[in-house]
Amino acid sequence: MLEVEKIRELWEKHEASPVPPGFRSLIIDGLSLTQIHCDIAANILTYINTGGRLGSHRVNTLQQRRSLLEQSIEKLPTESRAYFERLNKISDLVLKQPS
Repeated sequence: MLEVEKIRELWEKHEASPVPPGFRSLIIDGLSLTQIHCDIAANILTYINTGGRLGSHRVNTLQQRRSLLEQSIEKLPTESRAYFERLNKISDLVLKQPS
């Protein structure tokens, strides 16, 4: 349960930061970065709201979207990178937790 609270705190700090401009038109493997961002956020919130549980479908989706996010970070404008690196870090922490 301690890890869920840590991830919740990181998520709340992330959510409080402004969404940077300059990424909305970026397409990675047919998906917009906006969609990738939303999918990752939905899975992180599910993890938090269920006390640390994600079904296998959500784990697979999070892994796939995180991989796409990693591919896109170098293509982002500098002002957007920190926001998405933080999102990447939080999703990595979720994936490292036992289901």
